[in-house]
Amino acid sequence: MRVLNVCETARGGVGIYQRNMNGLQDYGIELQYLLPTQDADMLGEGAVHYTFDRPKRSVGAVRSMLREFSRLLRQNDPELLFFHSSLSLLCLAFLRVSGDKRPAIYCPHGWAGTTYDDMPMAALIVQLVEARLCGLADLSICVSQHERRFAEERNYKGNFKVIESGVPDAAFDARSNLCDSALRPLN
Repeated sequence: MRVLNVCETARGGVGIYQRNMNGLQDYGIELQYLLPTQDADMLGEGAVHYTFDRPKRSVGAVRSMLREFSRLLRQNDPELLFFHSSLSLLCLAFLRVSGDKRPAIYCPHGWAGTTYDDMPMAALIVQLVEARLCGLADLSICVSQHERRFAEERNYKGNFKVIESGVPDAAFDARSNLCDSALRPLN
């Protein structure tokens, strides 16, 4: 089976998740990755990958990602598509608008809508977009029960399954914004 993984960034958990997925190749799964040129080092040795230029988040970077995604659909004809993190949902939307019904999985790796505590209007807009576009996937994989509950409480569309990461759920009294300022540069 040929699987194309698509991500707008591979820094942090997204890249580590993808690097760990490389082990599936031992089971006859042909993994390919579309990611920013600037993040290609996150995959490790031997990963089949294709890149687009993304010096920073911008309309031009998204356009480059969509152009390369479209090319890879035609050239490599993957049997399954796996979209990682919020901006990759634009590729999923492109896929569905073009009438392509091949199976698609989405993993938010943490909903972007949770990262705008200090900007409620931005949070609302991001959540509205995520809520609708994630439903275009056949399956959305959440990495924690918290992530699934967040989506369900906000009426996100789609079929959600949890495959827990190695990170435990937050303590009952944990602050939700403790690391916001430290993590923002990663976005």
